[in-house]
Amino acid sequence: MATKRKLSDLEDTQGSCTGYIHNLSPIKRSKANNPYFEGTIQTADRQYQRLVCFDVAKHGTLQGAATAKTPLKLSNIKQSPSRSDATKSDVVINQSSTLELKIRKLDFDHLAMKTETTGTTPMLIKTIVDQIPEYNKVAVVAKVASVGEPTKQEVRGAQMTKQDIIIADNTGFINLTVWNNLIHKLLENNSYKLTNLTTRNFNSTKTLTTTLATTIEELKEVPDELQNVVNIDITLTPVSLTIEGEISQVMISPSKMCMSCKKKVGDQLFNENSTFFRCCFCNMKQKASSMKTSMSGTLNVTTADDKTHKLAIFNNVLTAFLTEMDRTDLLNNSNSLEEFLLELDSVSITYGKDNVVQKMNI
Repeated sequence: MATKRKLSDLEDTQGSCTGYIHNLSPIKRSKANNPYFEGTIQTADRQYQRLVCFDVAKHGTLQGAATAKTPLKLSNIKQSPSRSDATKSDVVINQSSTLELKIRKLDFDHLAMKTETTGTTPMLIKTIVDQIPEYNKVAVVAKVASVGEPTKQEVRGAQMTKQDIIIADNTGFINLTVWNNLIHKLLENNSYKLTNLTTRNFNSTKTLTTTLATTIEELKEVPDELQNVVNIDITLTPVSLTIEGEISQVMISPSKMCMSCKKKVGDQLFNENSTFFRCCFCNMKQKASSMKTSMSGTLNVTTADDKTHKLAIFNNVLTAFLTEMDRTDLLNNSNSLEEFLLELDSVSITYGKDNVVQKMNI
């Protein structure tokens, strides 16, 4: 029988571990609306630990290591009891943790964890919301209750188009994010069978998103599970929100962008003193001086009712806003950009259910 460990015994433990990074998530929001991301670190042959990072500036470095299957060493980390298995611990990374990519070879091979989900058998929306964990493939039969306008968003350095949609069956409703070529495929009040969607959590709310394997089949005859679709008050579940207020705090981080694959490279992978740089995503070598800077970060916006909204903002929205303001010179200086945003009296911001800014103006 495993000995139960005290929380304090593990949280105070500083140490290091070495391994391969798998299944790194996008940047998400905690219940307290703080940015973080998670993944898995393989520390031995077929041995894995959940990884949680609260320093979003490290996302590019970890994603690069995961994509290139490069081993790395994590130092000054904490071990915290796992929420899913009391006999295990999670690796916790914060701003004081360091990442080293100098390790060339380990005594075990990179081996991805196996998954058993298929995402082809339809499930009730209530079952998905109540029982299915994040990052699982699912299928649904649902009616489209509301369709939002397509918006541009930067995802891991690439420009993508997304559309927020609300779908429902007779057990509940859920937000679905549709990407790129699947936009405009779902029409309001029509019924569909959707396969190979994946589950996500935004602000403790279960959502769905399409994948490259998603299929859409329009249903000509309404099935039983859609005969009595739940009544949805769209005013309570908007696909996007617009607020006006003052930017009270801001953090903008610059990253270099590969001019071949357009993906962002973490600062720890880029050496400004080097003449050339090889991208860890597409493996293309290029002049370091030719790489453009991409800005992204977090805004705390305080509205007239004294509420603070913590939002993520990416390079495409910042570029559009600064172009309108005739201040694109700030795109090369994150410190000056932060001060410029803080000096604005008021801004109007539209953002989606994922708390990502879609548009900003004054």
